[in-house]
Amino acid sequence: MKTSLKQSLPLISAILFVVFGYAQDAQFSQYYANRIYLNPAYAGGAKCPNVILGYRNQASELAGNFVTKSISYDQYSRALKGGVGINVMQDVQGEGNFRTTNLSMVYSYVFNVTKSLSVRTGFKGSYFQNSVQWDKFTFADMVDYNQGGFTNATQEVNYNNGGSSGVDLAFGAIVNYNNMYGGLAVNHLTEPNQYLMGWQSTLTRSYVLHGGMLLEYKLGSDNVTFSPNFLIQMQGGFKQINTGFYASKNGVIGGVWYRHKDAVAFLIGFDQKRYKVGYSYDFNISKIGSVINSGAHEVSFTYKLKCKRKVTKYTTAACPTF
Repeated sequence: MKTSLKQSLPLISAILFVVFGYAQDAQFSQYYANRIYLNPAYAGGAKCPNVILGYRNQASELAGNFVTKSISYDQYSRALKGGVGINVMQDVQGEGNFRTTNLSMVYSYVFNVTKSLSVRTGFKGSYFQNSVQWDKFTFADMVDYNQGGFTNATQEVNYNNGGSSGVDLAFGAIVNYNNMYGGLAVNHLTEPNQYLMGWQSTLTRSYVLHGGMLLEYKLGSDNVTFSPNFLIQMQGGFKQINTGFYASKNGVIGGVWYRHKDAVAFLIGFDQKRYKVGYSYDFNISKIGSVINSGAHEVSFTYKLKCKRKVTKYTTAACPTF
């Protein structure tokens, strides 16, 4: 029974994921659309409540693709004098073989230094759970070459033991000065251990640095918003650098950014009074792209709820739409 490289990639990815990769964080190209996942200091940054949905499908043409789903809610809390939020995220890899689920609670507080300068800080506490669907794996000893299929029971030892779970902590800070913004988030402060299939891996601390500026120009009778921005993320030996921009006019948004030596992402979005929706596609330019088209589709949707009461003396957090 011959197997092509393309057919083998899901199994190869699964093995590499267990041995090396399952301690890395899930990624979004529309990182500002998933803002409290990006930085907990963004909780309540829009003042009024928001419900945000995120969906990312990477290498969708493979059977063993990578799917990340997220739902979050955040708002300003007058009683707590800050922003509060909750986020539920699930990352599924390798035909559902590997699942990571996170439930996070977030709190942020804003310090108004001057009329032009404000500093926000945020804290996130999470409960995570990892699991393996052992019955979905296939092994060489299951193959009956006479009958040409997977007909035998494997003799491999099931090391799953129900997966693992634990508590995780994160901290973030954002500085707003006039039309400029910048932030730092530190995730996995305690670097908890995870256990899957007999392997132990540390969820290594990650650092996220992001920033940019919001510029407005007059184009005829309309205002055009232009936002150059960047994101740098480091975790273990992994480093990611994103640079790009967003431009919007009359609620229509377009964006392009470059992920260093990995991908170019294109975005189209619509920002209306009560909702905003965005779609982006990552075009892979790395070496794996020469083997198989491994682009990523991503969709975000935000529903903007009305404030129940008027909020005064509160500084919102400036950031791009997506």
